Amino acid sequence: MPGVPAAGGRLPPRQSYGRGATLPLHGLPPHVPVALPPPGARARHPDPHPGHGPEWQRRARHGPRAGHQPADGHGGAEKKITAVNRRPPVRPGYTPEATTPLRLCADEMWSFVGGKRYPRWLWWVEEAATGRVLAFVLGRRIHATFQRLRAVLAAAGWVVDHWLTDAWWAYVDCLDPAERTAGKAPLQALERKHLTLRTRLKRLARRTLCFSKKQFFHDGLITLFIFHFFF
Repeated sequence: MPGVPAAGGRLPPRQSYGRGATLPLHGLPPHVPVALPPPGARARHPDPHPGHGPEWQRRARHGPRAGHQPADGHGGAEKKITAVNRRPPVRPGYTPEATTPLRLCADEMWSFVGGKRYPRWLWWVEEAATGRVLAFVLGRRIHATFQRLRAVLAAAGWVVDHWLTDAWWAYVDCLDPAERTAGKAPLQALERKHLTLRTRLKRLARRTLCFSKKQFFHDGLITLFIFHFFF
């Protein structure tokens, strides 16, 4: 019987618990053999489903560890943005009909980079007859940005017959009154696309804690979304 001296007044010899060491265990006599895990083995969680429960987020096996993170956290997005920036910001494969004059609706959408003191405007146009977005540029809300948009259209070989705009002073100064119609009614479809952008891209929401800190990622993600969703 364990713990009872044998004949002669001696206890049985203690068992070895690995590598010749004798380990005392609390609550058990030192000579009771206990199977211990091999050195370096990882203890198994008693829960048969360790992924469930209120503490699953505290375990390292859920989610990538620090050692598996890439050196550049924006590596994948940066490659996609760099690739899409090589393409002209116009609708691929679009050719206006020769018999139909090209009428474009132009509008701007406000956003910011780093803070509201540094605004960034999306300036884009859509075809008035079909509602298809044709071209866009990003920059400040000044004459130079609108002139750059017109240069993008000219580089694509599109001749605009008439513009439908609001009363912003860049349109007034850069376009003749005969080739422009001011009013909000023709721009409702284009302004509805602003809501799509602000809903799909968190950094474009007006009241949000998410915003871009770099102009490269701000412009690049908007460009990626326009090419994916509108083009």
